[in-house]
Amino acid sequence: NGEWQTANSEWRTMVNGEQRTVNGKWQTANSKRQTANGERQMTHGKWQMANGKQRMTNGKWQM
Repeated sequence: NGEWQTANSEWRTMVNGEQRTVNGKWQTANSKRQTANGERQMTHGKWQMANGKQRMTNGKWQM
């Protein structure tokens, strides 16, 4: 359904420490998340993706 999902419904802080969640919402310095494949905007608390779903498992993003 185009929404981000995690194994335990709670986001972990990323390795670089730049991202964490507060009440289920991503908080970043510029409201963006930089990835190797470009950037993804978060709108209304949901990540907009170009294709498919992505999951974070064991602290790693599954593309």
